[in-house]
Amino acid sequence: MTSRTTIRFTSADQRRFATLSGDVNPVHLDAVASRRVAAGEPIVHGMHLLLRALEIHSLARRRRRG
Repeated sequence: MTSRTTIRFTSADQRRFATLSGDVNPVHLDAVASRRVAAGEPIVHGMHLLLRALEIHSLARRRRRG
């Protein structure tokens, strides 16, 4: 059985990650600048998404184990 989780990132989440990672590319942070890319809105840092997904996966495993 599989389950789905929607992961949402706020602009504050993106700013904090940009500060930690040093990646302050406007495509991740600026709604106006990111309109020029295919997504049409700020794009989540790939590593940020991966880390959040791993966190959710880890929490789910711990809950299943009891």
